[in-house]
Amino acid sequence: MYSKRFIILSAVIVIALIVVVTLIFTLTRQASDNHGTDGGSFRHGELRVDFIDVGKGDCILIRSKNHAVLIDTGYKDTADDVFDFLDASDVSGIDELILTHYDKDHIGGAKQLLSQYPVKKLYIPDYEKDSKKYKKLLKAVDKNNVPVECVSEEITFSADHVRYTVMPSGVAYNDKTENDNDMSLLVTVVHGNDSCLFTGDIEEAGIRSLLQKNGRTYDLLKIPHHGRMEKNTKALLESVKPKYAVITDDEDNRADSKLCRLLQNAGIDYYRTSENGTVTITGNGSGMTVHCDKNTKSN
Repeated sequence: MYSKRFIILSAVIVIALIVVVTLIFTLTRQASDNHGTDGGSFRHGELRVDFIDVGKGDCILIRSKNHAVLIDTGYKDTADDVFDFLDASDVSGIDELILTHYDKDHIGGAKQLLSQYPVKKLYIPDYEKDSKKYKKLLKAVDKNNVPVECVSEEITFSADHVRYTVMPSGVAYNDKTENDNDMSLLVTVVHGNDSCLFTGDIEEAGIRSLLQKNGRTYDLLKIPHHGRMEKNTKALLESVKPKYAVITDDEDNRADSKLCRLLQNAGIDYYRTSENGTVTITGNGSGMTVHCDKNTKSN
């Protein structure tokens, strides 16, 4: 009888120890995995969008608990600033890198990034360009064995209950006029009731194409082409109806004042990297909040 009780008690103790050790391991792993820009942990179901200040250029980091997507890389000269931001954010690799088009303010830092951080998948627009930047990008992709996909039709993937869609602009490439801006890939992000639209540098033709196929509103809009005013910019805002807008400009290349007035008159809460520095949008699936490096309000 004694030995049977001893065996049962020992078994209970062993099971209890396993449960305790498993719980401690799980909590420790969560604490080490969930880091945000400020060193704090990600809340359950949180999404963060960082418009990293690289001047008049794009570098946008989108993170959830276990996933990191980067849209564009900024310039070659701002690569170290981007790396510092990624390191401070505990980002050790990129799940998807999306290069909207091949201008230097969008892919300038791509070569260094691909050599510094593992990238699981690269998405690029489906056109070729006869330029040194484009050729260096392709060499870096080959050298680092990065899987690459040219986006000629809509592509969707999901992670951490966040749905990403990458799509071509719908504009045909013209190698004579080199309409790179209008070739920009479009990216949508849907997280619960929160939604974002990233538009690269599309101009009038790209906006027209987007308007023809857009069938919904978005909470956050990345204003195209660093705040350049087009004839159909107003129609874009009326179609998207964003609550928040972000413009990636700098002090020497500021957004068009007419566009800023248009945003203000429409009641859209907008931010500019030229005045606000890095802009961080945080959402939990049912609402977004904004934090800026600089507290200056653009409107």
